[in-house]
Amino acid sequence: MNRERMFGMAAAMGLLFTLVAIRASATDQDPEEEKVINLKDTEWVGLDSMEKVVTTYRFEKGGVLAYCYRGKSYRNGTWKQDGKNVYFECNNKFWECQATITGEVIEGETWNKKNKKSRDTFYKYTKPE
Repeated sequence: MNRERMFGMAAAMGLLFTLVAIRASATDQDPEEEKVINLKDTEWVGLDSMEKVVTTYRFEKGGVLAYCYRGKSYRNGTWKQDGKNVYFECNNKFWECQATITGEVIEGETWNKKNKKSRDTFYKYTKPE
């Protein structure tokens, strides 16, 4: 085999290995971890384990948290998001949650002024059209 052909094959093999490595590293990344949902103007629903009631939360602009459970609606909560981490509270911190957003799921620790603690999960809700 002549030198030019050997060099060409070596270059092609190097390019092939580079492309395989790039593709492998791209598939190693979890796309859900890269893309974090901005909570503003989204709704989430889940079971409040302490009260045993389904609760819906709406993360409004300006850090206002609106929520609904047992047929009543409130807007006396607040929320803050820092990347995939979120903190929200209801009723002047009577109930609080420190959680992580993964895809369309919020999961984290909840606690209240009665010293009850729980781990709750909330799911992104999209209204049907």
